[in-house]
Amino acid sequence: MMERCRTLQEYSQFVGIVREYAETQKLSDSVMAEILQKCRAENILKEFLEKYGTEVIGMLFEVLTDLNWWKSPNLLICR
Repeated sequence: MMERCRTLQEYSQFVGIVREYAETQKLSDSVMAEILQKCRAENILKEFLEKYGTEVIGMLFEVLTDLNWWKSPNLLICR
């Protein structure tokens, strides 16, 4: 299914990048901004992040720091 849906594939890559960063450092606003820059540079959800990047940072900070969801084995990821 991911082969046929570019957005789903890019979202999976985005989650993988967030997990990589979360494993090595605390997810601060500046780290999340770095994640967004990396994704835009690698053309991962680029248009969406350019339009909603500020909201994504806010959501990531609130959800990720509170719930540690990036460690969930049930979270879709493609490496």
